[in-house]
Amino acid sequence: GDQKFEDIAVDHKNSVLYWTNNGNIYSSDLNGNNVTEHESGSSIPSGISVSDDVLYWTQKKAESPDGGAIYSFDLGSGGSISLVLQNESLDPLDMSSFVPKKIVDSVNNSGCSNNNGECEQFCFTVPNVKNTMAVSTSYKCACTTGYKLNSDNSSCLNTPLKFLLIGQKNYIDILSFDVPGEEIPLPLPIVLSGIVDNFAYDAKNRLI
Repeated sequence: GDQKFEDIAVDHKNSVLYWTNNGNIYSSDLNGNNVTEHESGSSIPSGISVSDDVLYWTQKKAESPDGGAIYSFDLGSGGSISLVLQNESLDPLDMSSFVPKKIVDSVNNSGCSNNNGECEQFCFTVPNVKNTMAVSTSYKCACTTGYKLNSDNSSCLNTPLKFLLIGQKNYIDILSFDVPGEEIPLPLPIVLSGIVDNFAYDAKNRLI
């Protein structure tokens, strides 16, 4: 009939089958019995996945003026539906998740959860290597590829100290040598209307 099955996920831990159908979420046991419809709020589910008692689903970009989105719901504790991510450039279809609850708890309780750990750019939770099953509260700051972390361990050097600028038709790449192992050319955020035939760098004023 008018059934439109879009995605399916198996909760191996609890022997439950989840699927999306016509913008709704359903579940049953592995034999197809005890079919239950689940609340998905104002979202219109498409792709679906389950990991460690948390259900995740996607919403296509066309369903909202704010863009595609990813939602989650804690099957263990219940509560409200959480918006994990949404932006205009995101258009998720299928998805697969592996997010052990200990990792989620570590992220929620680490220093990164408070004002991004005072990091200028990126904040990463550091696992407890002595006890991988324990919740970690440690974290460290990091910078964009090729950019060096300053001695304060929170801010980033705005301009690389050693680098190459490479003209690539209608854009310019920067290749930094400041961080060993991160020598990756990245495009500068400069909008050019023509082909880059020639250019120069003014080191004193930091101008191209």
